[in-house]
Amino acid sequence: MSQAGSVVDVVVVGGGPSGLAAASALGNLDIVVLEAEDRLGGQLHSLARNDVWVNLGAHLLTGGQSAIKKLMADSGLDVIPIPGVKTALWFDKRLHVQGRVESYPFVLRLSWRERFDLMRFGLKLRLGVEWWRRQSRRLAGESSTMHADRLRRLWSGRTFSHIMKGIAPRVASIFETAARRSAGEASRITVGGAMALFGALWVSEGSTSVVNVAGGSGRFGEVWAQRLGDRAITGAKVTSVKELGQHVEVTYRTGEGVEKTLQARNVVVALPAPVAARVVVDLPDDVRDELASVAYGAFVSMGVLTKPLPPMPWDDIYAIATPDSAFDMLFHHTNPVMDRPGSDHGPRSLMCYVGGDRAEEFLDLDDSEIRRRFLSQLVEILPQTADAIDEAVVTKWAYGNCYPVNGASMAGTELWNQRENARVVLAGAYFAPLGGTLDAAVRSGLDSVKCLRGPVYNASPTRSGTGSSGRDKER
Repeated sequence: MSQAGSVVDVVVVGGGPSGLAAASALGNLDIVVLEAEDRLGGQLHSLARNDVWVNLGAHLLTGGQSAIKKLMADSGLDVIPIPGVKTALWFDKRLHVQGRVESYPFVLRLSWRERFDLMRFGLKLRLGVEWWRRQSRRLAGESSTMHADRLRRLWSGRTFSHIMKGIAPRVASIFETAARRSAGEASRITVGGAMALFGALWVSEGSTSVVNVAGGSGRFGEVWAQRLGDRAITGAKVTSVKELGQHVEVTYRTGEGVEKTLQARNVVVALPAPVAARVVVDLPDDVRDELASVAYGAFVSMGVLTKPLPPMPWDDIYAIATPDSAFDMLFHHTNPVMDRPGSDHGPRSLMCYVGGDRAEEFLDLDDSEIRRRFLSQLVEILPQTADAIDEAVVTKWAYGNCYPVNGASMAGTELWNQRENARVVLAGAYFAPLGGTLDAAVRSGLDSVKCLRGPVYNASPTRSGTGSSGRDKER
């Protein structure tokens, strides 16, 4: 058991996907995870409700051979495919469920001009996505840093709204709503970032390339809370990370307002970029400026649990885009488990989502007002939910997601992370060149540990196990 005043091998600041991915790569070293919230998991947040769950944050995981899918498997968690329609659309007070988005110009209630604009811009977007996919492949001899920097520059001189200039407003609203899935606005996100976003959405059409966590995304944080035991300290808001000779001092404030410190050989800082810029002391100016300039958008979500319902006409839908509504997206999170016995007569789990500037406005509203507005809109879209709402939980995310803007660069930060004998390194989805994703967050956490070249791997490993190691090092 570690004694008071001793030095831990690694402190991980932040218990979200990046921080827990880093913790997973640190093996049996003596580690401490500090998390400001009262739980681990970050935006992977859900509430268990008997046989179903209510998602409150991030829920779509990349399938295939992705880093996040592997981390879930290593965490003992199962993932389930999403069979439902992911491109449904609420438009002109009607719910449209089509197999492919290309059919919408022919089925939506549009003027001839709007119909032509939707076809023309949809084709333009498709061609742009295919071009982006070809250009985004890593070139022979291209380092990961060079590749990321090149991706940031792809179509970075113009915003997504710029290439939509002139199209009919109602048509533009469809694409603007889709763009807010990044938590950014079409007027700020680069064209390259928009192509990456729509490419990811269209790749998943009719496939199982995106998955959910069985039992809800919050299971991830729950599993790691059990594995880490008292090596995870929640309610700990880190205020400074400072290198002092042969160790790093981490200062944090508890929920009761008590200031404490830890000493570590190494520290992984897995916080939103602007927060990391404030917390890490003695950063080079170029690194601090890059971190402070990362663009973030907010998002607000409301998880909804209904009372038991009979089979619904929308049971085969997973995602609905809702232009000109109180929220941007409506998700049906019981869709992946509708094949279970009795599930078609059970409660339904839904989630309303709004991102970007509209979400910023919601941050200042009381939860009760957000609940009122969202539920009113929900009943309009899915009238069968009227008088069937059992629970509605609002969650606000000020740092919802990062998105690419013109002039963005992480070159200085990446080089700083890779410096020789680094004691403090950074991790986060913001290292992704074209917008944050859960997979990017996990990969960044894993990569950050590799940057801790000498000190962490020369440390004597502590005993194996997931239980207590005596978190009495605070002074």
